[in-house]
Amino acid sequence: IPIYKLIMDYILKNPNKPIHIIGSSNGSRIASFIETRLRNIDVNIRITSIAGAYGGSRIVENNSKLLSLILHKDIIEDMKLNSKVNNKLKKDMMKPIIKGTRYYEFYGTANDFIIPNIDDCFPNVNATKVIYHKLEEGVGHVSLGFYKHKEILDNSIEWMKTTISSNKN
Repeated sequence: IPIYKLIMDYILKNPNKPIHIIGSSNGSRIASFIETRLRNIDVNIRITSIAGAYGGSRIVENNSKLLSLILHKDIIEDMKLNSKVNNKLKKDMMKPIIKGTRYYEFYGTANDFIIPNIDDCFPNVNATKVIYHKLEEGVGHVSLGFYKHKEILDNSIEWMKTTISSNKN
């Protein structure tokens, strides 16, 4: 994965700096996949998941033939409910953290028409700290990140300041 290689290069060049990966929808799964591959590396990582597709999508499950006109077959399979990829990722997210710290925060919306199985946006995870934000109402799957961007960035800046200050001691 090119993003994984980019992050590994960053870790090697900046060994004590925190990393914050923000993912939305399928990007949340990608962010968590990367984090699980770094559990044996001494690094401080924060994952912010916005309407994460951790359990797949009931919409994809029920409309896979129609969606095959615009989505690659592998994406459709991965985004089905209880797919092998999703189940493995959720299992990997529960594995022990060997080195470093891991912070997760999850956002979801009650008005999610792309992932109507909204409970899957809040998976269990083994982390140093986990925050499950309250379910938002009145915003959709795509607009949730725009709606919460200031909060997400403020939380990120505060976490980075705290983490950098802790690393200096």
